[in-house]
Amino acid sequence: DGDGWITQMRYKVPMGEGTHVMDASDSRIMRRISRQGDEQGDYIVIGEGIDNDGDGRINEDGIGGLDMNRNFPRNWELEHIQSGAGDFPLSEPETYATVKFINEHPNITGIVHGHTSGGFVYRLPSASDPTKFNQDDIALIIELGNYYTETTGRRVDPSSTDPTRHRYGTLISWGYWDRGIVGWVPEYVPRNYWWKDYDGDSEISESERHRFNDEELGGKYFSDWTPFNHPEFGEVEIGGWHSK
Repeated sequence: DGDGWITQMRYKVPMGEGTHVMDASDSRIMRRISRQGDEQGDYIVIGEGIDNDGDGRINEDGIGGLDMNRNFPRNWELEHIQSGAGDFPLSEPETYATVKFINEHPNITGIVHGHTSGGFVYRLPSASDPTKFNQDDIALIIELGNYYTETTGRRVDPSSTDPTRHRYGTLISWGYWDRGIVGWVPEYVPRNYWWKDYDGDSEISESERHRFNDEELGGKYFSDWTPFNHPEFGEVEIGGWHSK
């Protein structure tokens, strides 16, 4: 809609055909229905955008760019398997320079690959079948991870937990398999740290996010739902949280 934010779109469908319902206490909140009971939805909520190539998916056809942490050569995969992998391993100057620097400095014995949000740390294995990982190395990595958790209170999770459904082309996987280096991926910013837990239940509800945004931030981080004539879906409403 040209407002400078990529938010969400919602549109009404016959009861039972939707994935969401409008919250009874706040019409800004779209609550996903539970598939376990008899609840039915009458809204569909999707990302703001268009279906560029007619494949039924919205906003997956970007104008460029990739995920740098899927572009490293160890167990790299093509885009149809690993989104964001790039045209070939080390196709980007940043990933190429990283590998070149590590290869030229054999004194490097550890990698800390800083990421953005979550408040925890990913450990090895990554981008590989965990059952094929050296068990002595895993024992050491778990021991170091436990020490980190005891010291900081933040959890340490394996990056890979499934033999086939895992990430591809990550930096710490390349570092381990190609250089024998143990790496860690801290997701620095804890989830929900900026919100206020008004009812003290240790959970931040959607209502509490709206209350904080309304009372403390002047409502500027949420766009109210506004009617829009979409070229594919017809009449929709566009609105939602600003992601950046």
